[in-house]
Formats: sequence, C-alpha cells, structure tokens
Amino acid sequence: MKPQRYLRHSGFTPTFIFTVFAVAATTNSTQANDNALLEEVVVTAQKREQSLDDIGIAIDAFTGQQLRESGANSLLDISQLSPGLNIRGPFGDFGYPIITLRGVNTDGFIETLPQSTAVYADGVYLSQPPMLGFRMLDLERVEVLKGPQGTLYGRNTIAGAVNFVANRPTFEREGYVNAGYGRYNRFTLETAHGGALSETVAGRIAVKYLRQTDSPLTNLNPDVGDGGELDQVSGRLSLLFEPSDEVELLVQVYAGRDESDVWPFALIPGGEDTDGDGIPDRLCNEFFTGNVSAAQRNCLAGDPFGSGDTFNDTDGDPYTINQNAIGRHNNESVGAMVELNWDLGDMGFTSVTGWDDFSRRDELDEDAGPTTAIDNVRSSDIKQFSQELRLSSGDAAAMTWLAGLYFSDDELTGDPSFDSGGRRDTSTLETRTYGLYGQVEYPLSDDLTLIAGGRYTQVERDFSYRTNGFFAAPALQAGITDDFSDGDWSGKIGLDWRVSEDTLVYASVSRGFNAGTYNSQFIDAVIDIDPTSSETIVAYETGIKTKFANGRASLEASTYFYDYQDIQVVAVVPRGTIDANVLTNADGADLYGFETQLRLLPTDWLDINLGISYINSELGELSSPAPGTGLDSPAPFNGDPFAGGQIVDLEGESLPNAPEWSFNSSFTVTLPVNGQYDFVARADISWEDEIKRDLIGTRALYTEDHWNVDASFSVQTADDKWRFSVWGKNLADETWITEAYQVLGFGFYIAGANYNYPRTFGLSVDYGY
Repeated sequence: MKPQRYLRHSGFTPTFIFTVFAVAATTNSTQANDNALLEEVVVTAQKREQSLDDIGIAIDAFTGQQLRESGANSLLDISQLSPGLNIRGPFGDFGYPIITLRGVNTDGFIETLPQSTAVYADGVYLSQPPMLGFRMLDLERVEVLKGPQGTLYGRNTIAGAVNFVANRPTFEREGYVNAGYGRYNRFTLETAHGGALSETVAGRIAVKYLRQTDSPLTNLNPDVGDGGELDQVSGRLSLLFEPSDEVELLVQVYAGRDESDVWPFALIPGGEDTDGDGIPDRLCNEFFTGNVSAAQRNCLAGDPFGSGDTFNDTDGDPYTINQNAIGRHNNESVGAMVELNWDLGDMGFTSVTGWDDFSRRDELDEDAGPTTAIDNVRSSDIKQFSQELRLSSGDAAAMTWLAGLYFSDDELTGDPSFDSGGRRDTSTLETRTYGLYGQVEYPLSDDLTLIAGGRYTQVERDFSYRTNGFFAAPALQAGITDDFSDGDWSGKIGLDWRVSEDTLVYASVSRGFNAGTYNSQFIDAVIDIDPTSSETIVAYETGIKTKFANGRASLEASTYFYDYQDIQVVAVVPRGTIDANVLTNADGADLYGFETQLRLLPTDWLDINLGISYINSELGELSSPAPGTGLDSPAPFNGDPFAGGQIVDLEGESLPNAPEWSFNSSFTVTLPVNGQYDFVARADISWEDEIKRDLIGTRALYTEDHWNVDASFSVQTADDKWRFSVWGKNLADETWITEAYQVLGFGFYIAGANYNYPRTFGLSVDYGY
C-alpha cells in the first residue's frame, strides 16, 4: 500500500529566482565601478592550497570573519549560506547536528548510524555528530565540498565533506575579541591571541564562551524550570614549530564542556479514544491530515506502561510546554592534533595524527508531556585515534599527484535508558578503518586537465549488545557479540577545461562507499543484531565557474545525478514494547538536481550573493511495516495499535530532510563616513520549500515552506580594528519544525517536534589587531 501524499502550492517558483538573477545582472552591467573586484578565495579542499576558481568541484567556502559578520554561532547557521546544505539539530543547536547534503542524509540520532557527510577539523575526521558542537571556534574558514569525496577523504563521504580550518599561529602579533549580548539574556565571548614565542616557535590560544539564562520557553509544570538555558565553553591551544625552511610542525590541544539545557520537543498528540476507556486506540483525523494546532487541542497522547495517563497540548504554542523534566546536556571533550609538513624538494610529506576523547550524556523528555512515557537518558563515550600519511608532488611538477595511507580506530560505548518500563540498552561498537588512496591531475593540453583517483577502504567493526528489555530474547538479555568486515573502492575521473582565464568547465564521475553498521537500540530478536549492508553512490556531475564584468561578478553552477545503491535508511518499525527508529537497507534511490550561485559587486559599496538549489529524489524498492495506528483509523495503512500497521510500499517516495527548492541570499552595503568610519548594513534572506521528516511522509511532521530574514547594522573604523553592531535573527518571527519523530503504536500516540528559535536581537563589539 502506498502512503497517501498531500501536495500544495508553495507560492514560490524558480521563475522568481531567475528573475532576481536577471535583475541583479542588469544592475551589475549598468552600475559597475572599476574599483570593485571580487576577492580570490583560497581553499585546501584537495589537500593543498588552491584558488576556489581552479577546482572542478562544487565548493562553498566561508572565512571566519564572514561567519562572525553573518552571526553564525553554530553549524546549523552555515546551512543558510550554502545551497543544497540542510542541517538540523535534535536537542538544540549544539546537541546533535545532522547534515543533509544534496538530499543525502542519515535520518536518525543514534550514534551507531553512519554519517553520509564527513566532518573534518584541521584534517582529523570527527566520527560522531555531538563532537561538532565545539568546533565553531577561531576559524580561518569552513569549506563545504559537495558530491562523493571518497578518493581524498575516505569514510562516510558519499554525500560530501565539511572542513573546519582553524586559524594557525603566525609570527606576527595578532588576535581579536568579540563580545555580544542578546535577547533572553544571552552573552557570548570569543577571543584569540597569538604571535611569535621565539624565532622558530609561534603560538595561539582561543577561547569561546556562551551563556544564556533565559529563553522563549514557558513550562506549565510549577515544579520544573522553563528550560532553554545555555552554558558552553571551549578552547584551543596551538603551537607552530619551524625549525628549518623545510620542516613545519603544528600541534593543537583542545577541550570543551557543554552543560546547556536540551531544546525540548513540543508535543503533537496523535491518538483518539473511541471506546471511552480513556486510552487512545487509533490515530485521530487531525494528526493524519497535518492540522497540528487542531491535533494539539483535540487529540490524545498516552503513557501506557507508566502512569496510564493521557495528555495533550491545549494552547498550541510550541514554546509553551508542560513537561515533568527539563533535559540537560553534560558533554565533555578533549583532544589533540599533530600535523607535520616536510618539504623533500621534488615532493612533500605530510603526517596528520588525531586523538579525541568525548563523553556525552543527554537527559531527554522525548514524550514532551507531564509523564515519564518516553523519558530517557542517552549517554555515550567516544574514543578515537587516526593517522594519515601522504606524499604529494612538488610545486614545480608538471603533473600534480598525491598518494596516502589512512588508519583510524574509534570505540563507541552507548548506554541509553528509558523511564517507561525501565528499559536499558548497552552497546559497544569498535570500528577500524584502513585506507590506501591516490589522485593525479595530468595536463592533456594547456587548457585541458585529466583528474583520476582511487581509494580502497577496509572497514572492520566489533559489536556487543545487551538489554534488559522484557520482550527481548534471552540471548540478548545475557549479552551478544557480532563482527562485520567489508572493503570497497571509491574513485573519481574527471576533466577540467579552462575555456578562458576566467572560466572553468568541469565534468566528473565519482563513486562513494559507506560501510554497513549496527542498530543499537530496541533489539528484541537475535536476527535483528545483523548489520546493514554497505551502500554506494555513483555520481555524475558537470559544472561551470566563471568571472565576468571585469572581475566584478562570478557565477558557479553545477548539475548532478546520483545512482544510490543499497541505501541505508531509518524506518519506524514495531520493536517489542515500542515503535523504534531502525536502520535498514532499501534497494536504492535516484537523486538529481542543480545549484547556482551568483555574486555581484555592482558598485564599490554593494555586495550581493544569490544562491538556489533544486533536489529531486526517488526511493527504490522498500516495504516497511507502518507503526500501528489503530483499526478503522483514517490512515490508509491502519492496523492493530499493538501488532503494528500494514506493510507500506515506499518505492518512488522522496527521501526525508531536504527541501525540493531552496534559496539563499545576502546583501551587504558598506558606506564610508568622514574617512574614519564605515557604515555596514547586511541582510541574509533565505527560503526553504516544505520538508518531510520521515519516510512515510507523516503530514503532521512536515516542515512548512518558510522564509528567514537576518540583518545587522554596524559601524567600523576604517582600519578594521573596531566594529560595533546591532543584529536581529528571524526578524519576521516565523515558526517552523526543525526535527520531528513519532511513536504512534502501543497506546503512546506521541509525536514530538523541535521548533526553530523565535525572533532574537542583540549587539556585539569586535576588536582586532
């Protein structure tokens, strides 16, 4: 049976976007000023410094200064700047960021699930999403690489990669202080200072502190606080050793702590009591049709294994909650990175060593109500070590090449527990990854370059699992172990055609590989311990990068098609006493789309950035049991609320967590005042199409299409040392769902949704030297 789909006109069409592009281009040609030129952007996306305009890959890059000026404080903020990038944050901006890139994502927040977009911090792979919360600190830039990056980056890069590049120590005295205060008594401080410690040693220290003591939340429970407070600190110490002209050694030591409140789920009850016994026994019509406000007032959620109470949300305000507990993060991180660069003359040698120890404990009220129906604690300890060695061609080589070896070992120990029924699942997953890779760029002529590369990756996993689940098999209650091993190749072949000095056209075919893994929660049958199969993507991409109007405008455009095989997806499946998010394999999926970015400098004082993304996805063969929604419920896949619903045919459905259309833009005006100051006004305007949040397309869990408008007004000294700003975020005060889940069967009929932050505003002061 097919899940029923509801489509509506969004009021936003591609014609509008291209109209904006055309008007902007016309303005550029008629008002251009010869003094305005676009700056060159240098990145290390291919493990060496290159101009962004010279790389045949779709890449977005943002400097640390640009991120501060745009008000980007977390990874979620970056998604508003990059077409095709969507980042959601279950449990808050810093809790568990999950990346969707060009529609490819992992739909779940269980640590053993594979990530489709790899995140690297100064060359070190971060194996788990919670580790990303401490990385927005003293950044030189952030790079977003789109499309499979398996050749040079390896594991978990079938969608792409995100690089965090921190500011390195220099032998010049430099630094900055940024302090801000905003709505809800929010205080931020970021500072970095560095310089020469001797003729051969330079150092840099950076610290970031965030504290918020109020929030937009109101908790109707008089015995519990409102929640929404933030308390996070992170720091990094970097030392750069240059004992000779040929040798450079960079050492980083970093740490972080987060004791913020968890951003709570808002309740969306989905049940109806048809027999008058006070227990919901089927799905209510308001929930099924996606009328969230009506569902909150008229439908019921239940606590069948605890108090037996039912509850709902009569006020319909997502920021007014009635919860028995306010969740809290207790995350701690410490780590180190060592990078050695050695110039051997005709080639260069690089070694990157990383070590991280991260502990996470999240206390969650996932039922979003006054009972302990799905209250739980998600805790885990992550220990990881990685080593990469590579050789690269020298600067004078006619053919550019790079070859490397990679090894990593990470151990994840998880211990989620649930107050409802007292269930506790404990697991350990150790993953060892081995990689051998190489890439060459061979000039076929002065204007045409062939790029070819390959990588072989071997992944070995050891898994142990134990549960006290009442319905679990005796072997699982006693503890069970399993192991997994798989190896596969990734690769790329492409052509870069330098049409002119200002125009690059490229085409490529690349392949990415993501190893199978284990589910680590709600396993009740021994057969469910089996790992998923590995997944692959073959990506076909073409693109163009060009500058025109005498260097005052640039256009980047790319189109792509993905052949996604054995895709790992999360389906909601009845497990024991609860409907659980379970990782499984579908037959495959096809994705295609395009991205366009246009940057204009019509005058010396105006900077315009416009971006658009289109993503179309179709899931291959997959049949999945729908959660039990009750006999005679309005859902087309109704069934026994305890035994589960009917089998749902999901073939042809779109993948969740990515809008079909999205648009982003920024407008910056810089006007000199008396030769001593500059007035700077900036507006960031973005729009996203509707987004479904689960595979079966539950309407109540959709993110509706929405606009977001941020703005800032600043006065800065002409020497760029001082900057005073006032800023506002979500100025239209729009409200939308950022993440959602559901537990419909077994008498729960609970769904929860994270909502975005309402309108905020504040001021900041920057000083740099």
